[in-house]
Order: sequence, then structure tokens, then C-alpha cells
Amino acid sequence: MLELHGIGACAGVADGPLFRYRPKRTKPRRRTVSDIPAELARLDAAIAAVKTELGALRDRALEAGMNPGDAKIFESQTAMLEDEDFLAAVRDNIQETKLCAERVVDTTGEAFADTLRGLGDPYLAARADDLTDAAKRVVAVLCDQPGASFRDLPARAVLAAETLTPSEALGLDKSKVCAFLMRGGSPESHASILARSLGIPTVTALGDEFDKLEDGVRTMVDGETGLVVQCPDQGTMALLAQKLVRRVREDHSLQTLRGKPCISKHGVRIRLTANIAMPAEAKRALVHDAEGIGLFRTEFLYMERGGKPTEDYLFTAYQEVLLAMGTRRVAVRLPDFSTEKASYFPEVSSEANPALGMRPLSLLLAHPDMLNTQLRALVRASIYGNLAVLLPMVVDPQEVREVRERLEEVRRGLIDEGRNVAQKIELGVMIETPAAVMTADILAREADFLCIGTNDLAQYLLVCDRTQTARATSVQRHPAVLRAIAQAVRSAHAENVPVCICGECACDISLAGFFAGIGADELSMTPSEILKMKQAVRALSAQDCRNALERALDLAEAPEFPVLENKEDA
Repeated sequence: MLELHGIGACAGVADGPLFRYRPKRTKPRRRTVSDIPAELARLDAAIAAVKTELGALRDRALEAGMNPGDAKIFESQTAMLEDEDFLAAVRDNIQETKLCAERVVDTTGEAFADTLRGLGDPYLAARADDLTDAAKRVVAVLCDQPGASFRDLPARAVLAAETLTPSEALGLDKSKVCAFLMRGGSPESHASILARSLGIPTVTALGDEFDKLEDGVRTMVDGETGLVVQCPDQGTMALLAQKLVRRVREDHSLQTLRGKPCISKHGVRIRLTANIAMPAEAKRALVHDAEGIGLFRTEFLYMERGGKPTEDYLFTAYQEVLLAMGTRRVAVRLPDFSTEKASYFPEVSSEANPALGMRPLSLLLAHPDMLNTQLRALVRASIYGNLAVLLPMVVDPQEVREVRERLEEVRRGLIDEGRNVAQKIELGVMIETPAAVMTADILAREADFLCIGTNDLAQYLLVCDRTQTARATSVQRHPAVLRAIAQAVRSAHAENVPVCICGECACDISLAGFFAGIGADELSMTPSEILKMKQAVRALSAQDCRNALERALDLAEAPEFPVLENKEDA
């Protein structure tokens, strides 16, 4: 028996024959050309073909149920093929060396990628991977090479690869692949993200032990713990089989909770809602028993259009979600542009660090035409359901007042046009910075509800890039983050304003007692995690919550929150 240990990237237990994937990637030969304009035209045609291919791959990923945020992987690669420095270097090299386009793209891509990796920045290292994959696609088109093929896979194979490109990972067929193993990588790699979207148990970072794996040998994989076993003995097989049976039973048990309220044993009620990024996800949220939409990320509507969407386009998107959710509240956040904001606001293109530059709400207020388009679309759609509007990255209460005034102006204007609109539209404020936490009571006086965005809050509190760290979960559980959440909830409740918590930690069942203990009114999360959180909350007692508060806040004694006062276990 051979036992290996890596890092689990997608939970699940699998059992099947190992298949070593060895892609045939030949380096393009060195060939000179005489007709430079024709070669440049050939290059442009190949890049255009790859960009079309990447768009098709993104559509396939979304059709497969991938989160639109994860599908941005393919947009990142497209951006690499539009990078002016890279394209200029390739064209200049072709003209100077008179070498064929495929050779120049290959060598220039490697050089740019090596430079990015050498800067020691995890974000830039990830962009280097995007550039490498995009360059290989262009080379493949120029050389007329076929794409990845998994036709030789045995049934229910455990696929082992040095690494997989996003398109190769997307090509995995769940009827043929039961698990995925990588020598390197991490749970945050693009291949791991795609594997999770497909629900394929995945283990990464096997390192040199990867070389010990033998083709065709029975292999058992635990994607939760990172355990990989070849030629398992009876004891190991029994343990993993029991775990698999337990997961099936747990899934069945979760389904029995559908339609039941999320109430702890001592009477604390928490609404469980869903995060979505595209209208089609609303129906999927209902399948997972969502009580509403706690966060509709509208920036993805802009990315999908490749520019500024029209009022009618936005109206149709909001109408679709509201109709799907019926009377359940839908909280639509105004577009929260981050690194891509320069695409819509040219004045910020020179910002050295977009994360610390102009905030999305400030930009919207400075561009009344763009804000007006959003507000008109929202107010027009308001009669089709229970609409609320969320303001991103707020630190100034004056901004809330200004948006409320504009919202009312738009509402009155639409009434004057003879349109039917809702009489009242709730206005919520995102709490995503230390400043917003410290002034949560002031912001609560201007808002109908608060929504704590834990991803950005953790990033700004801990000076940590949450999108590039493999320890994202531990960052979310840091006492500073949890204390900030607790403080914001206490401040809002003092003003009789409800609070929703969204972000990665909102679906962390180990924090269920903390959320119930501080009296969180709502948790908004990935739809597939809703029933798990409901199960965790329904099992809580008042003492469980006290203990959870002590652990989470790193205190010797739990602070008193109203939900823990005068509560007896049922």
C-alpha cells in the first residue's frame, strides 16, 4: 500500500484506476519568414480565434453551473492577449528577428511569464499562469495542433497531472473522471476552482511524492483531507467507504431540512439567503432553500456585456431575479468595481493600487449618468418583487444620503412618466472597511439595513490580499475580523437596524455559534452551503453560543449579547 498526503482542494471520496495525463506539447521550431505583414496578419487571426475560443469556454463553464466569479478565469486570459506591452513585444520581435509567429509567441510568452513570477507577488504569479496558458493556445492555433484529449481515459479514472490548464480542467468529463491529483498547485489555483465547480474530488501539492504514483493502479482519494492511497488495504478501503456512505447520508439528512426554519434550540432565528452574480442563479438558489437573495453582485452584468449595459438590459436582469424570488427579498448591490474599474472610469487608470484608490460608490456619484441608469432600471423592476438596493464600500454617511435622494428623484420621475413603481425601496449599506465598522452606528441611522462584507473587511483589517492567499479561511476567522463583525452588529442593533453577513466566513459552519451568539439577522452565502448552515444553527444551544463567542473573540468570558440574555434551552 502506498499512502501520499497533499492538500485537499475539493471534498469528496473517490476510488478508481490511476491515469497519468502527459500532454504532448512540442516546442515550435525556429523558422524564418520573408513576408512580415502576412505573418503579422497570421498572428492577429490566431489571437482573434483564441479570444473567441476563450469566450466559448466561459459560456461552457457557466452552463456547467460554474460561479460567474470563477468563470472570470477565461476573461483573465483574454486580457493577457490584449496586453499592449506583450503584443508590442511579439510584433517587434517578429519584425526584428524575422522568425515565425508561433516561435516568437512561445519565447516572448515564457519571458514575460518568468518576469512576472520573479517579482514575488502571488497575484502577478497567477497572471503569469494566465499568460502562459493564453500563449500556448495561440501557438496551438498557429501550429494547427489539437487541443487536450481525454479519450483514452478508463471509466471512473483518478486523473493525475503535473498541472492542468483551465481549458483542460473544463474538459474533464465527470462520467470518466472521479478524482483529480496534481503535483503542484493549491486549492486556489484555477484548475482547483474549476474542479470544485464540477464537483470532482481534488488533491493538490503532492510534490515529489507525485512521482511514486503508478498508472493503472487502484487509487482511493479523500479530497477533504488530501489523502491519496494506492493499492489500499482492507482497513483503508473500509474507512474511506464509511466516509463515502456518511457523506451520502449527510446529504440525505440535509434535504429533510428543506422548508424548515433556521432557528437554534434557544430560539435565535437567522435568515439564510444566497449570493448570486447572474440572473439564472436565482432559480438555483431556490433549489437550495434560499430565503432570498442577500447579495446580487451586479458588476458581472457589466463584464458579461464587455461594456456598460443599457437600462433595458439591467431592468430585464433585475426583473428576472425578482420574479423568480416572489416575495423573498432581493438585495441588489450597485456595481462594486475593483481592479477592472479603469475599464469604465478612465480617470482612475493611473492608480498604482486600485484597491486603495477611488471607491466604487464615489465613482458612481461622480458619474451621474451611470448611476442614473442603474437606479432607473432598479426602480422600474421594483414592482416585480421585494427589492432592496445595497451600496458598496461606504465610509461616508453623506454618500448614503445622496444616493437616497437620487433614488427618490428617479422614483418620482418614473411616476411622472406614467410607470408603476414600488412605494418603498429599502436602502442597505455594505460594511467592508475598518472605518465603516467604527462608524456603523452612524451609517445605521442612514440605512434600512447593513450588510457586512467579510472578504474585503478581512483584507483591509489584516492588510492581506484575500484573493491570493491559500489561508483565506483562517484569515476570515482571525479574532480581529470576528471582533469587527461583532462590533458592527452591536452598533446596528443599538439603532434597531438588522444586519446581514456575507462573504466566505458566512458559510463557515464552525462559526454558526458565533453568528447566533452575536444575533446576526441574516447570512448570505453560496447557495449550496445553505442547508449545511441551517443544520448547524438548528443544533445550537445558548451555551454553545457562549462557548463559540469565547473561542471566536479569544476572550475568557463571552460578552453579553441580547440573544443570550434570559434564554433557556428548549
